[in-house]
Amino acid sequence: MFEKAYSDIIISASEIRNASDYDDFFLASKEETKEQIDNAELFCKAIEEYLNSTVTHTT
Repeated sequence: MFEKAYSDIIISASEIRNASDYDDFFLASKEETKEQIDNAELFCKAIEEYLNSTVTHTT
């Protein structure tokens, strides 16, 4: 349904969230933050495209 790259995006975001929640001294760099934002935008776009194609095919 979705490319493996999107799974990698979710895994990466989950690992960073886990680290930020439970590691006492976790600090995300600007580069890591920008990468996560860029990845989130790609992921959201893929979901939007999927939902739009699903709605188009069911109506």
